[in-house]
Amino acid sequence: MSEAEAKLAFDAWNAAVTRLGGKVNVASLLRSAEWAKVPLAIRERAFFSAGVEDARVLQTIRSRLEAALQGSDTSTLRDDGTPMSYSRADAIADIRADLEAEGDSGKLTDIKSFRRQKLIQDFQIDQATSYGRYMQDVGDPEILDMYPAQRLVRVEPRQTHRDWATRWREAGGKVGWVGASRTSMVALKTSPIWAALSRFGTPFPPYDFSSGMGIEDVDFETAKGLGLVDDKYDAAQDSTNGVSAFNKDVQASLRGVDQSTAAMLKTFLDGHGVGIKIDGENVLLDS
Repeated sequence: MSEAEAKLAFDAWNAAVTRLGGKVNVASLLRSAEWAKVPLAIRERAFFSAGVEDARVLQTIRSRLEAALQGSDTSTLRDDGTPMSYSRADAIADIRADLEAEGDSGKLTDIKSFRRQKLIQDFQIDQATSYGRYMQDVGDPEILDMYPAQRLVRVEPRQTHRDWATRWREAGGKVGWVGASRTSMVALKTSPIWAALSRFGTPFPPYDFSSGMGIEDVDFETAKGLGLVDDKYDAAQDSTNGVSAFNKDVQASLRGVDQSTAAMLKTFLDGHGVGIKIDGENVLLDS
């Protein structure tokens, strides 16, 4: 890895760590389907796990997850004073021990089960690192100039595959195929199709729970061959538009929330550190 590549990787990792560290814990009984209805702006600020109402349990999960993301456990030091390395597997084992799990039910609804903890670790860490990569790629015109697009690909095998070709067509139709190919699952990194494709409304992987799908870079010439760019492509402008669009989409997710729902969210979230203001017909997050 070159020095430039190492810096990009570090910057993306640092963005992931910062994003996760900036969230606030929200313990609640809301299930996944109910959380999906909560505006993206709030979900981006909150750290939660479906059906977990115990704040202590949520903090245990979060602290172990943050250690796994950073790859080291500062609570356990080597003889030379440096922290021990720490992995997802270590985090899962420690969380189950902290929660005093006896046996393994194998149920996703059981917060103590290995399967549920693996889902949490995989999703949270993958989403954090993908966010870091997304902000690094879209925010850097030099990267977009070389690799303006990306392809949806399978990165992990699954016994049962979702119909991603159909989901791609449906997402493309929703956004009018802006910056996206109709013939191949390739689109500009700044295309709105990525957020439309996602169950979570975010333009980076994972696009669904345990999907096994990810992305790979597509170079300029390939993107040009698909009609996504031409020789007049302005990477700097695309970068500016892409970062701005993501921020706008997050904030726009609060629009259209009716007053009764806004009041409910305010009552529910204010005590967790996610403040909501209701200003006339507008719903705003406290800065």
